[in-house]
Amino acid sequence: MLGLIACCNQGGLAASRATTADLTAAITRPLNPRATVVQGATVLPMTPGESILRDATVVIVGGRVAALQGPGPADAQVIDGRGKWLMPGLVDMHVHLPSDEQLPRDPKYPYEGVTEFFGTQDTMTPFVANGVTQILDMSAFGSSF
Repeated sequence: MLGLIACCNQGGLAASRATTADLTAAITRPLNPRATVVQGATVLPMTPGESILRDATVVIVGGRVAALQGPGPADAQVIDGRGKWLMPGLVDMHVHLPSDEQLPRDPKYPYEGVTEFFGTQDTMTPFVANGVTQILDMSAFGSSF
């Protein structure tokens, strides 16, 4: 997944302009063979000495940032990024994800497995919504090994 996430909607946007969800979906889609160009966004680079890039053009090819402030291919999908911020995805290096093993078991039938399950989408949505694109799960259950 591309380590770039759209965030921070500044003020209300007209219906014809891209929403944060549109930008996030477009730039996190894995290995999109078609190039995507986000125009007019404010980019927060994480490289030493770099300052905020205003009204930036970001070219994404094959799920990776191919160019900043460079022209995109003529057939690229173009997204209006005005009023949006782009930044590298954040990494949370100490997470304890919920596990089915943490759920209480029926004392009458302790040998039966639980009937509730934690889904990846339910678990990961709050992370992605807050700009976290990678996590390290620190849970330590026997089934984890």
